Amino acid sequence: MIKRICFTALIGAAAVLALPGMALAVDGQVLITQARAMAGGVTAGDAPGFPVTISEPGSYRLASNLIVPAGANGIEITANDVTIDLNGFSIVLPEATTQTSPPFFNGITDLGTARKFITIRDGTIIGPDPAKAIDLSATRYATVWGTKTNTLNVTFNTSGLGILVNTESLLRNNVSDGLIFITCPGLITHNVSSGNINRDITAGECVHNNNRGLNLIE
Repeated sequence: MIKRICFTALIGAAAVLALPGMALAVDGQVLITQARAMAGGVTAGDAPGFPVTISEPGSYRLASNLIVPAGANGIEITANDVTIDLNGFSIVLPEATTQTSPPFFNGITDLGTARKFITIRDGTIIGPDPAKAIDLSATRYATVWGTKTNTLNVTFNTSGLGILVNTESLLRNNVSDGLIFITCPGLITHNVSSGNINRDITAGECVHNNNRGLNLIE
């Protein structure tokens, strides 16, 4: 009888994990794929297609590349306490061949609204200029590590904005061909860019070491 109950419970748990709105990994992370993005429902209020809206705190993980169409952001974060593990995959925005004025679209963005405790790690964002690859410019206590951001626009022969974060943030082990920017205080270490690595020190200085950029060699 006990074995039968346990078996029934396991089947029930598997059924819950298989529900369309419950794309969960074994460890409880919410999985995001191209198919899930197109279907919508990653979190409450996430409409089908792009952008993927993350409106709830939690841990999210890519399980495929995300190919973003023209005229949309890749992922919009509208909650605090969000971790996105890119899991070695890429978010790919199209190259803007003719667009020279706003609106511009970004790979991952906080939409310029104050957020905190957002982590992005372990993957690639391809966001050709004038897009921003990772725009967390309104997010305090952000962590971005282990990412590669490609911002080269071949048509315009320009590189854009790779990573932007606000104060009390950590940038570590990132590689970019565009601007890496942090508003201090914060910590920036072991980052490499073929563009500039800049710090806004209006509110204080950052701890920084072992970074390499056009304007910074440590």
